[in-house]
Amino acid sequence: MIAYNQISGKIAGTEELLLRSCTRRPSDSIEKRFCFDLTADNRPPGTVYTLQALSEEDRRLWLDAMDGREPVSVLIST
Repeated sequence: MIAYNQISGKIAGTEELLLRSCTRRPSDSIEKRFCFDLTADNRPPGTVYTLQALSEEDRRLWLDAMDGREPVSVLIST
């Protein structure tokens, strides 16, 4: 993964992640469309990387490439 800083327009370094999971993030606003979350085995517990694809199709391709999954919804009955 190559970290890129949008403000300065510079590459901020490289990181190696041992992927644990990849999950589609629900779109809760226009700015957060096409997002997905990554967790890694070689990072502290609870560390989540949120990435944004260029389009819905691009996000689907990322999820397919990383064996990504849809978020799990839990229904609680009363």
